[in-house]
Amino acid sequence: MMMALFGMVCTMGFAQKTTQSYTSTQARLLDVNASAYVKPLTVEMKVTSNERKQFSFHLSAKEVNGLDGQVENIRSYAVYRASTDPASPFCQAGCDVVVAATFNITSPDTNQGVDVTVVGFPAVYQNWATATDNDLRWIPYATTTGKLEQTAAVKK
Repeated sequence: MMMALFGMVCTMGFAQKTTQSYTSTQARLLDVNASAYVKPLTVEMKVTSNERKQFSFHLSAKEVNGLDGQVENIRSYAVYRASTDPASPFCQAGCDVVVAATFNITSPDTNQGVDVTVVGFPAVYQNWATATDNDLRWIPYATTTGKLEQTAAVKK
């Protein structure tokens, strides 16, 4: 009986531990969209500093893997981290969004992770309001391509 108990203890002692890591982040990148079922909102965006701010940090290879190694995911996470990390000048400015954000992502050795730098202007949203009839005239237009284009956001 002691041998059987000893065998069970030894077997349990060699059990393998498996860990999984996953990170998903959504950042505000000036892409607020309203559904046709919701009356649109308007908001003012106030840039809180006329000086560009910069924040750099390191992501381990494990963290990069958790972001699927995709540059778009790393950029979104960088904006999130810049606006929430207390050491970041963006966070210290109470940042809701990074205006004119630029990113530098370098990886001298992919096994060591990546170094990320975010540069831009911190801004906050203020004066949220339900869109008025006057606002509804310009909401259907977007300037994402540099040209004024009509979108299907709002149609009466």
